[in-house]
Amino acid sequence: MKTQKTETERITETEDRLFNFRPFLFSSVFFILGVVFENLRRAQNLSNWWLCLFVAFVFPLCFCVTWKKFKNVCLGILLLLFAFSLGCNLFSLRLENFQKGGYYEGEYIVFGRVIEVEKREETVFVTLDNVRVDDTQEKGTLFARLPSSYMEIVDIGDELLLMGEVQTDKRVYSDGTIRAYAIEDGMWYTMYAEDCAVTGRSANVFLRIRQKIYEVVHEGMEETPAAVTIAILTGNTDGIGEGLLENIRYGGIAHIFAVSGLHVGALYGFCMQIIKKGKLYRINPVFRFLFVAFLLLFYGGICGFSPSVVRAITMCLVLYASKLIGTGEDISERIGLACIIVLIRSPVSLYTVGFQLSFSACLGIALLSTPIQNAGFKTFRVYERTLDKPFTFKQSVCRNAISFFAVTLSAQLATLPFLYDAFGYVSCWGLLLNCIFVPLLSVGFSFLLLGVFLACLCPWLANAILYAPNLLLSAVLLLFETVDFSTFAITNITITGGCLCLYYLALLFITDKCNIGKTWRRALSMTFSVLCLGVFLMSNL
Repeated sequence: MKTQKTETERITETEDRLFNFRPFLFSSVFFILGVVFENLRRAQNLSNWWLCLFVAFVFPLCFCVTWKKFKNVCLGILLLLFAFSLGCNLFSLRLENFQKGGYYEGEYIVFGRVIEVEKREETVFVTLDNVRVDDTQEKGTLFARLPSSYMEIVDIGDELLLMGEVQTDKRVYSDGTIRAYAIEDGMWYTMYAEDCAVTGRSANVFLRIRQKIYEVVHEGMEETPAAVTIAILTGNTDGIGEGLLENIRYGGIAHIFAVSGLHVGALYGFCMQIIKKGKLYRINPVFRFLFVAFLLLFYGGICGFSPSVVRAITMCLVLYASKLIGTGEDISERIGLACIIVLIRSPVSLYTVGFQLSFSACLGIALLSTPIQNAGFKTFRVYERTLDKPFTFKQSVCRNAISFFAVTLSAQLATLPFLYDAFGYVSCWGLLLNCIFVPLLSVGFSFLLLGVFLACLCPWLANAILYAPNLLLSAVLLLFETVDFSTFAITNITITGGCLCLYYLALLFITDKCNIGKTWRRALSMTFSVLCLGVFLMSNL
């Protein structure tokens, strides 16, 4: 019978290495390094001699084992080399395929299928996929601007024939650097259409469902709450006023409109509750997995299988599959496996904000939440429950609040540099507002989605079904219509590469994944924090 090892025993057994070797997590890191190296080699003519530094320094720092287990060391190095080379080659192939796409500038006839519509006062904006330009099938999507006369004609799922000026989005900077993220976002062409004709309706069931959702929500709710509901469910923020949307961004919670891990995770949790409450856990695990996969993929289809949704679904299904087959409880390993699956499918997604925020948040929660939670328990003297001294109601509430705060704070700390790099500011209200709105969305998302589907099935009851969501969203939006959160945002700061490295090293030694004692971990974390602060102040004074 196996017994739980104490921290001292665990450190003694692994004192020959700083970190335990985690195959999936380490492989994902080296896959990412391969993608970064190949991009730098192409964009900035990085010499292959830099690989010598990689061999000399990266392996000892990340692998950290002695030669006592020579065979295991060799197998580990081969695995990481394979992951690195796979990242290089897949990224290179994706760039080459991207460059083979057609280049257009001038008058063309375009045929495509509408997947998004934004209707303004005098203009209609549509996004098309399955694009053909002068009978040439092209990859990627096209963003077209139509005259206002087509306001009542064009809807999601329509197949359009357009005539007008087409331009290929710039694929390189002036110095010849390829925009890697342009491959992932897929928006390759823009068009100013002079004429348009609807040639038919797409047979895509997901597009028809999405259009039905748009119609029912706008019929059953007021304009602004309806636009916010559509944004929460599908990620389309076109209907939200620019001023309101910008203020929500400054509040630090605009991620609730980016359909990703939060939304799919909430739906996944809802599925788990259905399995638990409905006694479905008694059936074969394969059928349980297929049930969860079907619901998540169905929702992903409604959202157009956007990269962020695919990433989130992959993460949830990997976590659930590993739980069902019992491959261990190390959440960081599951995140590493999900990361590898996503990057193999699309290595350029590494350079998208959605990927960076999704996986940094997941890793932050996996690695930082427990130490922060334990520190909170110790600070407020809420220790582990014993048989002779159970928790009081007050203590239970306190523990739950600390646990949730630890999860929110760990995600905020891990994503902070990426948020600033993407949006150019850091919200001072982000932590507080996320503590309020993330649990609200986690609890209410599945019920909102269920209510909208019921309204689609019974459109004559849409007003009654959507009355409560309309009222609640109107009350919530009142906060963002009356308070200007831009005055509480940090802008115009410089974050250097050295500062970034020191910041994440400080976070790394907060975790309990290092095979050293708590005293050394705290000392190293404090040292790197002070150095990070010093570098930050010097670069901003």
